[in-house]
Amino acid sequence: MKIKKYLENYNLSHKRAFVIGGSGQIGSEVINALLECNAHVFSFDTKKLNIKNSNFTYQFFDCKKLNFIEKNLNKFVNKFGCPDILINTSYPVLKKPIKNNFSEIKLQDFQNDVNFHLLSYCWISKITSDLMVKNKISGKIVMMGSIYGSLGQDKNLYKNTKIKESFSYPIIKGGLVNFTRQMASFYGHKNIRINIINSGGLYGKSKVTNKKIESKFLKRYESRVPLKRMGTTSEIASCILFLVSDASSYVTGEVFTVDGGWSII
Repeated sequence: MKIKKYLENYNLSHKRAFVIGGSGQIGSEVINALLECNAHVFSFDTKKLNIKNSNFTYQFFDCKKLNFIEKNLNKFVNKFGCPDILINTSYPVLKKPIKNNFSEIKLQDFQNDVNFHLLSYCWISKITSDLMVKNKISGKIVMMGSIYGSLGQDKNLYKNTKIKESFSYPIIKGGLVNFTRQMASFYGHKNIRINIINSGGLYGKSKVTNKKIESKFLKRYESRVPLKRMGTTSEIASCILFLVSDASSYVTGEVFTVDGGWSII
């Protein structure tokens, strides 16, 4: 019997990978990782990355337009072929995300945030899974979650900073955690694997303020992490590679926590 070499598990040649939110901090790093493993990568976002690679294709896609998601995904599959891999790293934000806290949020903003973020993630995954079944593809789907999908936020982190707790973010990410389990249960017999990355804080710009993370917040956050630092996008991308490769062929419905130990204490 031929023994498969372990590194061969990460060879994604002839695999189509759709990356939703491919122009973001995490998405762009995920694309780099996929290209390095020889996948054919399709980035779907409202902004275009400047990548010169014959295996890379950009397609405009606005996941906030919920009524067009199914139509657009079917169009993309007809144009590019059905994906073997779907990775959703998108982060649809409100016009004023800084006001998404307990004291300032309005009902309409709450509804919009849930619609743009939670509903888009769920509907994109459901439609893509059905397309994988239709095309007889043993697919892999990975969604971006957060430690705040399983844990509450520590208010002390935000004292005397411009950052505040989020009202809707934990609701959205918490919903995605159990949606992942339900999807994995439903599509498992079709050999479609669905997992979610629950990420801790990452270095880079804040999605809320679109600015560098405040030093006061950063020091408080790092002091609580056993590894004494935030994570990097490459560390998230490495874990996503594992989940979409044959190296994780018996892993589905899992909440893959990547947080430097934040959630263990």
